Amino acid sequence: MIYGAGPIGLCAAAALKGKGIKDIVIIDLNNHRLEVAKKMNLDTFNPKTDGDLQSYLTQRFGSGLIGNAGNQTVDVDLFLDAAGAPNVIPEFFQMCKRFARHVVIAGYKQAIEFNPLPMLNQECSIIGTGPYDSDTVKEVIGYLETKNTGIENIITHRFKLDEINEAFKIARTDPQAIKMLIDYRE
Repeated sequence: MIYGAGPIGLCAAAALKGKGIKDIVIIDLNNHRLEVAKKMNLDTFNPKTDGDLQSYLTQRFGSGLIGNAGNQTVDVDLFLDAAGAPNVIPEFFQMCKRFARHVVIAGYKQAIEFNPLPMLNQECSIIGTGPYDSDTVKEVIGYLETKNTGIENIITHRFKLDEINEAFKIARTDPQAIKMLIDYRE
């Protein structure tokens, strides 16, 4: 399950697909980004319009065991956080099954607070990511080149090199912009 259908979340989904993982749900509030995710053959969920996330995940993946704190959990092993929204980590703790992992790949703009007790009860973990080594980059590029990941769908705008300022402006202001392609060949 991936929070965030921006460039990072969609690229992560493509890499997972390239690795052979098929059951991927991507969550976002932006319907345009979710439409792009659908073009990549991903299941999508918008919490504003589709109902309760935990109920959806339970229906889609099944229930995990009742947590040590007595809460119902969802049978999801991996949560990727490409959103950086303050509700994401507390929501993970609310529904994670035992030994689930939450990997933070988003940059958080503000500090968040959470109760660490579920980490003890569920033995779940939060993992950060950092720079990748060249072997990992080559591996992912190989997935994207040879597998049917749908990665080409994330390019929403194309610009020539002399239009680069316009590209940055659109990237900052257009909520439907996902990934800009700057063609430097002239």
